[in-house]
Amino acid sequence: MSTSRITAISCTLALSLASMLACSTSSGDGNTTEIMGTDKPESGAPGAPAAPAAPVETPVTPPKKDAGSSEPPPGECSSEASQTSCVTCCSNKHEDGAAVYFVALIDCMCLEANCAKECKTTLCDPENPKNADADCQTCVQQKNGACASTIKTTCTGDADCVAFDACVGQSDCTGKTN
Repeated sequence: MSTSRITAISCTLALSLASMLACSTSSGDGNTTEIMGTDKPESGAPGAPAAPAAPVETPVTPPKKDAGSSEPPPGECSSEASQTSCVTCCSNKHEDGAAVYFVALIDCMCLEANCAKECKTTLCDPENPKNADADCQTCVQQKNGACASTIKTTCTGDADCVAFDACVGQSDCTGKTN
């Protein structure tokens, strides 16, 4: 697929971008800490040491997920006002990665089981691809989930594609309006 095809249709597909950011979690290891009691000596012989108190088991509380961390820095295109300009900015900063992402998306969307019929004269026209019309765009938005795993698998193998996807997610491109 040519770069010009990808460039011509990438902005139209901005609504279909799926965030693939990994979520990190933290969990405790279940260890407990023994704490010695500080009881006063019971009445007994003066100066005799008190019997040691039984250890008290207190569970270790794991740190909260965001303990010590602040908000992630904004994405490199977060200052863009619209969804289209934001995705275009990320595409320009990660051209090769955007190409990998959009080729995977277009190839999947143009399968018969997805949007081949609705996009046959626009996005899926191998001779003269065009921006998606309303029918094609509606289908792409509805079938986006059908292509998520294919796109993720393809994109994960390409560092610049991962950087493009991170740019779109961290810049909140899909949260912007056009």
